[in-house]
Amino acid sequence: PTEPPSWCAPSMVELLEALDFLIPIAALIGFGWWGFGNERRHLKDLEERERVYAGIVVVDTATIPEGIPAVNGTLVAGSVVQASDYLKSWLLGWRALFGGEVVSLGRILTRARREALLRMKEEANQLGATVVVNVRFETARVGQAQGNSGLPSSEVVCYGTALLPR
Repeated sequence: PTEPPSWCAPSMVELLEALDFLIPIAALIGFGWWGFGNERRHLKDLEERERVYAGIVVVDTATIPEGIPAVNGTLVAGSVVQASDYLKSWLLGWRALFGGEVVSLGRILTRARREALLRMKEEANQLGATVVVNVRFETARVGQAQGNSGLPSSEVVCYGTALLPR
């Protein structure tokens, strides 16, 4: 038997080698698409909840706004751990090679801050408070304690003093 010309269809081995290369890339894109959908749903949920709790005044100063009776205060807090998806983490590796702002991780932290603030407002609302003063944010890196394995994730904590009605 003679060999087929070079312009003929590739052999089965070449097809399998191509699949070995394409399957991980397709999986990364699939995970990224799924993560993008989750991010869009979370943003929609944040917007709806921000409208619900828009009446709760939040200030970062320790002074109480004028006209608000300062009778009782109690600590309220909200926290969230937000992780990156696989596609963003993979792209982060490329960004590390060339430098520059990592916009996708900035969006993750912004979502985490919004979520932590909303959770704090929800707790204040359950107590009957309409004002929270001296609000602060704390951020900590979670995971990746041993090298660069795992997904980047951060914990964001938002806390303040809820002023309770008489």
